[in-house]
Amino acid sequence: MKPPARYQMLWIVFWVMMSAVAVPGAAGKDSFLSVPRAGTVRSQGPADAPVRVVEYGDLSCPTCFSAHRAAMEIVKKYPGQILYEFRLSPNLGHTDFLMADTALDCALDQQKFWEYHDRLLEDHAVWAANPHFDRFVQYARELGLDVKRFTACLQDPRRVQKVKEEAQRWQDAGLVFSPAFYVQGRLFTGEQFREQGEAFIRQLLRNRKPD
Repeated sequence: MKPPARYQMLWIVFWVMMSAVAVPGAAGKDSFLSVPRAGTVRSQGPADAPVRVVEYGDLSCPTCFSAHRAAMEIVKKYPGQILYEFRLSPNLGHTDFLMADTALDCALDQQKFWEYHDRLLEDHAVWAANPHFDRFVQYARELGLDVKRFTACLQDPRRVQKVKEEAQRWQDAGLVFSPAFYVQGRLFTGEQFREQGEAFIRQLLRNRKPD
């Protein structure tokens, strides 16, 4: 027998509050989720940056997209101060929109992750309304990718499965919602990050010890 809905909601709120006080350097699953990896194709910023941010999102989801755009603006505002990593975490129930995430993953193979990412941001209103295969191939062509290789990747069901498995890996590690942001180990929802993220980052930068 399932508990009443109000108790389920109280449990979710409790979990989020407990997660929000995670500290930098926490071990185990929290560390796996909250610590960005420097030097990867999906990360930006120096390895020794004083602020570390990991975002879990899906560019097809309007809420995720709005939060992600806010994150990109903040990262650009503090160059060299933030080590940021973007991890795809699509809603596995919305299979129609997995193509954008898969296309971005295919662009990663050709070291064009951020270029393709930026193109998706620019044209979001168009492809989000109609995520058509040919449109994603056209973006690859515009960016100078090997179109034949990209097309084969996008058509490969194993690549779609890879994207799904990556999202599942985050969930298995304890991620319960998306968009989600870990800023120096502290967990924010997308809405919280839009409202409080930059202020929290400024506070971290003000409080850091001088070298």
